[in-house]
This record gives sequence, structure tokens and C-alpha cells, in this order.
Amino acid sequence: MSISHLTQPFALTVLNDDLIALKTLTERYMTSTEEAEKQQLFEMVKESSLKLQLNSFINLNASAAEVIDEIHDYIIELEGTATPLGLHTFGKDWTLEQVTALATTMAKKINCIGIGQNQFISPAKAIETLPLNLTEIIEKFYKGTELNKTIEELQTTRNLTDTEIQALQKIYEYVHNIKISPEREREMLIKALNGGYIPPSLGNDPVRTPDALPTGWKPLWPRPSKDPIQGCISQWQKNG
Repeated sequence: MSISHLTQPFALTVLNDDLIALKTLTERYMTSTEEAEKQQLFEMVKESSLKLQLNSFINLNASAAEVIDEIHDYIIELEGTATPLGLHTFGKDWTLEQVTALATTMAKKINCIGIGQNQFISPAKAIETLPLNLTEIIEKFYKGTELNKTIEELQTTRNLTDTEIQALQKIYEYVHNIKISPEREREMLIKALNGGYIPPSLGNDPVRTPDALPTGWKPLWPRPSKDPIQGCISQWQKNG
């Protein structure tokens, strides 16, 4: 019997000083209109790239425009990745810092708030103009402030939009489901050891599959069509 459990906390990747400086150089090159300045910036970009050993996967002998674009795209993609923070201990309650790290990553990377026909933004983006920032909101939810109470407090300054309320609901769900997961893991483990039934639910990490939270279920594959057990059953039914 398998029981789903939390992954280690994830946080958005923070660039080191060298990569920040290199990103700045590429952006200065892209906005410059003087050929002499662009040539100087390009030489500085190549020098920094060699120092960072980016030449192991980026061809620095290509044209200046191609090199600049590829390096800039690489850094932007790197900024959007999530970095694991330590290890998760099965059934151990998470601290505020751990919950904040994962909930922040989910709120920034999951575009689930509709703003128009086939247009979606992240919960973090939707609450940018609120008087409380994302970290403060997560802390309130972690410490037990209910969603409705938080909405009421925020509406003392102005009425919240439907988009903002939906975003707050999502962030509340993320924090709540992360926080209760270790207790569910402990509960379901004892239940399994006693021969009890463990209900199934989706597996995968929470950033890719938010419905995997809370953990403590019998994990299923994210897409039933990819579930090997279901595949065997389907094949058996097909062969009749």
C-alpha cells in the first residue's frame, strides 16, 4: 500500500549576483541603439558567459543577436524554475517558513484565475494591489485566520474584485491543504497498518497538480490514461 506524502518545500529560484549582472548586460544590449555600445556590451556578455561556463551549452560563436537572445531566454527560464529546499519527513508538521515557500511557489506559478476568455493569471498576480502582500496573507492563513475574516479586513479599505476574492480563496486552499497534510499522512499510515481502507486521490507534486493536496491518500497517476493499472484493466476489458 502506498500513501501519498508532501514533497520537500519548493521556492522560486533566486539568481546569484553573476547571473543578475549578466541578465542586466543582455537587457542593456537589447535596448541599446548605438552599435559601438552594443559591441562593447556583447564582449562583456561573452566574458561573463565564459566565467559562468555557459559556453558548455550555448554557442558563443554565433551571431551577437542569437547569443544575446539565447542567454537572456536561459536566465528568464531559470528564474521561473522551482528549487527544492531540504527534505520532507513523512508525517512531520511543516513550519511557517516551509508552508510559505511552497504556497508562494504555487501562488506564483499556477495560472488558475480567469480574467477573460481563455485568459488566466496566477493568484499572486491577482492580489498585487492589495494592502497585504502575499507573504503576509499566507502567514495569516497559516496562523488560523479564516478566509472570510481576511476578506472582511481587506474590504475595510475598498471593495475587493471578484478576481481578488478568487485568488484569496486559492491561496487559502494552498496554505490549508499543505498545513493539514502531515497530520493526514500520520492518520492514513496508522489506518493502513490496521488494515483500513485508504481512499485514492491524484499524485504528483503540488505545483504541477494542486489537487494532489492534501496528501495522505492512495496516490493515482495525474492522468488516468497514464495509470498502468487502469491501462491493464482497459486492455483486459478490450480483449474481453
